[in-house]
Amino acid sequence: MLSTPAALALIVMAAAGAIWDGKERRIPNRLVALMIAAGFSLNALAYGWEGVFRSGVGMFLGAGLLVIFYIFGGVEAGDVKFLAAVGAFVGSLNVVVIFILASIVAAVMALIAFARSRRRTGSVTIPYGIAIAGATILVAGLKVVR
Repeated sequence: MLSTPAALALIVMAAAGAIWDGKERRIPNRLVALMIAAGFSLNALAYGWEGVFRSGVGMFLGAGLLVIFYIFGGVEAGDVKFLAAVGAFVGSLNVVVIFILASIVAAVMALIAFARSRRRTGSVTIPYGIAIAGATILVAGLKVVR
């Protein structure tokens, strides 16, 4: 359900989210709000009310996929909101694909971070927004090159 203009906009915004999360370990609410507004607007322009509906379902599913991890301290609230914003762009099916890919990327990132960590006690954290952004850019990029 991703139009080419929406895919290009999503790639830019996902990259911005990754950079922000990598540098500051947070994803700003303004970026998330812009992504949600753009996702709904671009999908409404491309697909009408069906696009609005799919954006809503994608947004709520995106948040729902991570909220249990947030409750148990595995991810931050910004990560939940970021995946919800991605869902507003891509809809329900693609947000599940992005979630699965991001989980794989995050696992690899965590293994590398743990291996590089000199301390063997305590926890090792990674900026999960980078994993979400990488998976998002891959999925959206496939739409652009098709």
